[in-house]
Amino acid sequence: MQHITNKTILVLGAHPDDEIIGCGGTIRHLSERNKVVVVTVTTGNTSANSSDKMEETVIQRSIESDKAASILNVDEQISLGYHSQTLNPYDVSLHHDLIRMIRKIHPDIVLTHYDDYHKDHKALHELVPRSVLQASEEIMVEELGDSHMTSMVLFYEILKPLPSFNFIFDITDTFKYKKEALYSQTSQDRKDGFLISLQQMIEGRALEKGAIIQKKYGEAFRLCDDVLCRLFP
Repeated sequence: MQHITNKTILVLGAHPDDEIIGCGGTIRHLSERNKVVVVTVTTGNTSANSSDKMEETVIQRSIESDKAASILNVDEQISLGYHSQTLNPYDVSLHHDLIRMIRKIHPDIVLTHYDDYHKDHKALHELVPRSVLQASEEIMVEELGDSHMTSMVLFYEILKPLPSFNFIFDITDTFKYKKEALYSQTSQDRKDGFLISLQQMIEGRALEKGAIIQKKYGEAFRLCDDVLCRLFP
């Protein structure tokens, strides 16, 4: 995986900054020789301090996402505009939007959430493999675009650590970009020290994963066997 070239990588995240936390170092590395597209499903609106500040928060997080995309050298960034804390793995509209994105972008590899404590993360973990599978089938072509087969789906970790993993990506040379991208998310710098705790968690995990492969920093990924078994029987 470390030497992937001339591929299209689709990174699907529930909220602005999820791609930074889960695979920011990998994104930066892969972007040098591949096309990387980040699709964020929600606007992150519920991270506001109060409901009357949600619109302001959406604007701020959009600006921060643009900064992060520039730092991580992302080719294209798309927001689907859903409200945070509303994602449902059985939402047909979301399922179709994901299929439409997959068929439009034509990814070789999809990176998305592993099962997690946050309901939006959990919803994408359940829904993305089904969307990848059905994007490969000859269904609803007129409404959602021509079918496309993705060769691999990998899960990244956010809040809940991966119980096991198939790949650890060496991000020693790109970890500084991951940190810089995270620092750009100033809307997450709350009074309870959330952003500082998040930075500590990210560095700790990166050091742990790096030690396993005898590098300084690493990011782990878990292979989605369900999709592969069905696409390649």
